[in-house]
Amino acid sequence: MSIQVRRTRRLSRLQNVQLFGEGYTVFGIDGPNLRWRPPRWRFLAFEDGKLVAHAGVLRQTIGVGGNPLRVAGFAGLVTVAAARGRGLARLMQDVAADFSDRRLKADFMAAFCRERLLPFYLGRRWTEVTSPAFIEQPSGTIASPLPVVYFPLRSMTWPSGTVEIRSLPW
Repeated sequence: MSIQVRRTRRLSRLQNVQLFGEGYTVFGIDGPNLRWRPPRWRFLAFEDGKLVAHAGVLRQTIGVGGNPLRVAGFAGLVTVAAARGRGLARLMQDVAADFSDRRLKADFMAAFCRERLLPFYLGRRWTEVTSPAFIEQPSGTIASPLPVVYFPLRSMTWPSGTVEIRSLPW
């Protein structure tokens, strides 16, 4: 298996369809009706020239317990069906974590996920935020209907207190 990972700012329409399918929404028709913030940086994995995985990253200062915290928003982790089960999600997380640490100087990566994906993240050293988390939407600030998870990039403890994302979710 020869995997090459490239960083880019945008997905082409073809890449978007290859990764997510036509009419893609993050959570499908049964998911929450939310507006989403796109990642600023995207990492694409190619195997023998074929697109097989994606992860996105953005920079955000959130509030936790009223104090600022630098996070890298981790978004859009996907491996195409034919390439699953070979460690590509772990590879993409590692690439995103390295970039978030070295380039963005973030303290943690943070992500929003469906309940059914919590075991996946928790099995990869992510931790679920147990305090209430609030996100922005066009209608105003709302409680996040999705679990928020974090991954430490430094030897720090996630602070206690209410989480204010201060943007659309990613």
